[in-house]
Amino acid sequence: MKESKNIYPKTIGEAVNRILSKTHDGLKITIMRSAEEEFASKFNVGLGACIRKDFGLWDNKNPELLRDCTSENIDPDEASKMILKALWKRVRDKEKKQ
Repeated sequence: MKESKNIYPKTIGEAVNRILSKTHDGLKITIMRSAEEEFASKFNVGLGACIRKDFGLWDNKNPELLRDCTSENIDPDEASKMILKALWKRVRDKEKKQ
């Protein structure tokens, strides 16, 4: 999930769109079988690390995305967890509509 340094997503929605554009059906099935907190906690280690690295959350390279995650000061780990929760919600909402 490599991102160009200058083309980071600026919002949670943009981040979710990028993840979904590169996601396989297996992850979507896992999301459908998992509770929100379970998914976010379990995947914050692997996928969350990719999010933090590739979306510029480390070293404050993407302050826009960090700000979109909360109005308070947030660390990259919590920001990636919020993005994972938004991913979980988007996939489940889409599946419910189908």
